[in-house]
Amino acid sequence: SQIELENLDKKFENLLLKIGENIKSSYLMKEHASLNAFYINDLEKAKNILEKCIDMNSENEIYAECKLMLADIKLIEGLDWESILLYSQVEKSFKENAMGHEAKLRRAKVSYYQGQFDWAQAQLDVLKASTSKLISNNAMKLSLFITDNLGLDTSETAMQMYARAERLVYQNKYSESISSLDSISTIFSGHT
Repeated sequence: SQIELENLDKKFENLLLKIGENIKSSYLMKEHASLNAFYINDLEKAKNILEKCIDMNSENEIYAECKLMLADIKLIEGLDWESILLYSQVEKSFKENAMGHEAKLRRAKVSYYQGQFDWAQAQLDVLKASTSKLISNNAMKLSLFITDNLGLDTSETAMQMYARAERLVYQNKYSESISSLDSISTIFSGHT
């Protein structure tokens, strides 16, 4: 419940006051930001926590995880280019690492949400060879989805509407997403 979430948030705050915000408490700070971003929907508080965490860490795993989460929040806010920049920074810093591949996958999803299917497809094709099975499978799944649905007709309109609906789900705008999906089933009744 909302009350339980707020109580948990207070417990995080009290614990961080007790032990201090430092490199050793970075994972705790990241989880606190996650609670605020994805459950309490206090994006500003989450961003502030993540920025502190990023500033006190440098080029390590927690640094990358915080940058990825910050990019996710920027994407929720509709700040595509800022999220792409953050994903690209993580990808560049962790090229031959699962963290870099995860950043590339998320960047490809932004391209997909924007309706840039060819560019997303090119990025996904590279990720199919990822060393991580999860990343490879997710890249393959989205790549196949794009290939299967773009091959049905020359118009990308149905696919763009579907990608926009998926983005709305990502942004927790469920009623708008359902409305968009209903429009697709009405306008493109024969499209898979």
